Amino acid sequence: MGSVILLVAIETKSAGNHKRSSVGRKEEIDDLITAFDRVVHQDHLNPERAGCPGQPALTALARNSQSLGSDSILEHIRNCAVCLDELKELRLAMKRSQ
Repeated sequence: MGSVILLVAIETKSAGNHKRSSVGRKEEIDDLITAFDRVVHQDHLNPERAGCPGQPALTALARNSQSLGSDSILEHIRNCAVCLDELKELRLAMKRSQ
């Protein structure tokens, strides 16, 4: 699953650098993100929040994806639907406030 996130990050970053069909490219990336989200929610619900890093760590990651210790947090998020949802909400709230 780590390669999926890495691929999404690479594709997202490089999408702005190329002038080929950005609509088709965005749809591919959106499909990949949707598939990742579906797998995490099917296989890794974690309603008891076992091992969750907590909101301060997720907030730091939402602000700066290169933050110290983010690799271990990302590894947890790949296996925790609750934290994945919380991270998405934090990023959405930050975008709205900008």
